Amino acid sequence: MAAAPDFRTGAAIVAGAVAWVAVRVAGAPVTAALPLLDMARRRASASSLVNVEVGYRLGSARIALSLLNALDEVSSDIQYFYESRLSGEPAGGVEDVHFHPAEPRQLRFRVSWGM
Repeated sequence: MAAAPDFRTGAAIVAGAVAWVAVRVAGAPVTAALPLLDMARRRASASSLVNVEVGYRLGSARIALSLLNALDEVSSDIQYFYESRLSGEPAGGVEDVHFHPAEPRQLRFRVSWGM
């Protein structure tokens, strides 16, 4: 079984406001690939993504800068195994692993207020 995702945050009071730094490891490293089917006949490949966030809060206003997929890892967010059929493939379809690729490295800026 995979370990729980890691979430580490450090906060400090800076000039009457709260500043924070958060590092999240999504899909904590696993030593073995996870099963896609019963009896582990097909397995998904393991992956980890590192996200970093730096923010500042003053009263109810917050600003944050997030770096997603900081290491620009090429992997899948999720994988499925099922039968599908594309044009040119046999009428009965083909069993295969289908996946959604992880987003490339992104930088996001966020401004929010309230609670």
